[in-house]
Amino acid sequence: MRKKFWIYIISLFVSNLEFSFAMEQDSYLKKLDSKIYLKIPDGKEIIISQPGKSDEDRVMKRVFMRKGKIVLWDRTFNAEFGENIWQGAHFIPIVPGKFVFDYDKDGHDEIAIAVWAGGNMVDKSDAYIFSIIDDSLVLKKKEIINYEFSRSVYDH
Repeated sequence: MRKKFWIYIISLFVSNLEFSFAMEQDSYLKKLDSKIYLKIPDGKEIIISQPGKSDEDRVMKRVFMRKGKIVLWDRTFNAEFGENIWQGAHFIPIVPGKFVFDYDKDGHDEIAIAVWAGGNMVDKSDAYIFSIIDDSLVLKKKEIINYEFSRSVYDH
């Protein structure tokens, strides 16, 4: 009887620990989902915003770079790169803990924007990698990520 009791207690503890860990992950990912503002090292800001209020506007996002009140680069994204829906677009770290990073060591920092593929295909969503070149963003490439669980585009 004691053995069953201790097995029960240990299983409760392990279940609670797994639940606590899952809740911690969810709070981080929830915070990441709302990451729509970046301040880059040279003082410029990159912002993801909603371009309008109509139903058609919900699947689009405006991405712009500004310094102070001057807009340096501005583009509205919809489905230019395939079937992705930009509705939930948000910044995602290039590597763990770094949203702005010169990943390919070409002298230009990169940023990444995660977009939702729609439906149940969260394991094959995309992150668009942009290089920051002077006062503009230049699309570098697209990487496959898991929209619901990815904490960065690259692990290293």
